[in-house]
Amino acid sequence: MLIRFIILTSIIICFINNTYSQQKVVPPPETERSSSTAESIKYFARFEIGAAYGITSVGSTEEVEGFTLPVEFQIGIGITDNAFIHALVGANVITNPTNVNTETEAPYTVCMWNFGGGLTVYAIPKMVYASASVTGSSTVRYLDTWDNTVDTDTYNSKLGVGFELKAGANVMIGGFLPVGMTAFYYTSSMNDMEEEFENAAKIKNNVVGITLTIGIANL
Repeated sequence: MLIRFIILTSIIICFINNTYSQQKVVPPPETERSSSTAESIKYFARFEIGAAYGITSVGSTEEVEGFTLPVEFQIGIGITDNAFIHALVGANVITNPTNVNTETEAPYTVCMWNFGGGLTVYAIPKMVYASASVTGSSTVRYLDTWDNTVDTDTYNSKLGVGFELKAGANVMIGGFLPVGMTAFYYTSSMNDMEEEFENAAKIKNNVVGITLTIGIANL
């Protein structure tokens, strides 16, 4: 009788254990998994526009300076909690350049085009950041007067290299809209497209200024 009881009890225990082991694990809903993945991706997209002062020199014979309008768009993706790699495209435009030597207004507008990328680091998460960028740069000078004897109204440089350093701060509005201000320094160097005696003049640009920033982000 005891042996039958032990055998019956063992069968019941095995049946219960087998039933629980075969229960399916129900995964979380697809929407919950998607939202969790999205929240883990850090990113930002930022538009900047402001005011600056720029100087452009062409060789040793020509140097102009004046009020500069900086415009730039950056997009970045997080590689750690507070560090992002970013890409950028933008321009610095000297709207009314003045010849340094003669103190007369230059007959053209200087535009420094830039594209490239770099690293952005938030020293204080979601608030204070610094960035460094390396750019491909070109300087284009748009003539302000039209001459029928001239075939084109622009002349420009070969592609060169530029560097940009920034320090900024922003506040998050609604948790996803960063609004703030950035101070920056930009420098670039390249050869003039027009060659004289097969020796191209060196073009150098330097700009310092501030910009207002707005964008969207998950920081």
